[in-house]
Amino acid sequence: MMEKKRSIAYFLWMTGGWFGLHHFYLGRDRHAFVWWCTLGGFFGLGWLRDLFCIGRYVDTANDESSYVKYYTELLRTRNYPSFSISRFAGQLFVSAFFGYLATCAVPNDVADALPILRPLLAPFAVALGVHLVGNIGREEGPLKYALLGAYIPGILLYADPSNIVYLSIFSAIVFRRGVAYRRTPERWKTDGVCKRIVILGLAGALVCTAWGCAIYYNVSVTTAEGETIYVKDALAHFFESPAWKDFKEVLGHVWTLIRERGWKEAYNEFVEALDPEGEASAHKTLDLKEGATQEQITQRYRKLVRKWHPDKHKGQGKEEASHRFMEIQEAYERLSTINARRASHRKEHSFEDEPRRY
Repeated sequence: MMEKKRSIAYFLWMTGGWFGLHHFYLGRDRHAFVWWCTLGGFFGLGWLRDLFCIGRYVDTANDESSYVKYYTELLRTRNYPSFSISRFAGQLFVSAFFGYLATCAVPNDVADALPILRPLLAPFAVALGVHLVGNIGREEGPLKYALLGAYIPGILLYADPSNIVYLSIFSAIVFRRGVAYRRTPERWKTDGVCKRIVILGLAGALVCTAWGCAIYYNVSVTTAEGETIYVKDALAHFFESPAWKDFKEVLGHVWTLIRERGWKEAYNEFVEALDPEGEASAHKTLDLKEGATQEQITQRYRKLVRKWHPDKHKGQGKEEASHRFMEIQEAYERLSTINARRASHRKEHSFEDEPRRY
């Protein structure tokens, strides 16, 4: 096994610590997964703590002689690890997070049809969180104790979302009965990097799927009229909206250009479709077609400013007129600036193309 460097571990901690890169480098894959799920140990708290622990993590990964001697003495004198408040807190936070996520991932209509589903799923997710954190590093414990500690109160309390914290506490306490020092190396040290990435990727995909289900099926927004609309319904309406149809039409046009004229022409067309200078928007504000001359722009501008001048409106209409008046002025200035720049550009090129006389 290649020796781990502290400098690399600190660099990975600084650049990708919130996603557990330093833990992955040191072979602490469970730790890395927890950091990835919780954004650096619950929004950076664990990441900051790692700053003072990386040296010990590196010594553990390298099986330094001093650490091996210390660990051997622990195995000889103690039957089980002492209680760690940081590990216990991590078990509570991660297990509660998994429990709430599993509960929210079940669609409400499915939960109504199968009311037993959430009470069965939530304690299992809680037990996984307790077991995951409890097996980080040199400690290990069986999943059965975490499951036992989660399902007993889960059945009694029926896994109500407000009671998941109690499931986490009880599961973490019962899990302590089976905790022991790890006497054999974790399998991460013998597995190849590709296999480790695949396993972590599958676990990450499961968490992302749960997040996706929770947001898609159960998250809702409230309109100005007080109507509640779920994300799944809002997305269905969005894909039927004129904005989405126009976007698909633009993408289809760009794809046709890629096939017929190449990537460069397609890129230019796509940038133009995004209207980075606001030219299309300005034409729409002045109700002009694309390619209008400066004379047409000026005539249309004068007509609209006379119509929407704030002094010609009273009451509530004056505020709308002021807003329209400002939009018309901005659109006119934008189009005039663009036309002037293009005229200057054409003049320069025409001068360069003239034959020189000597």
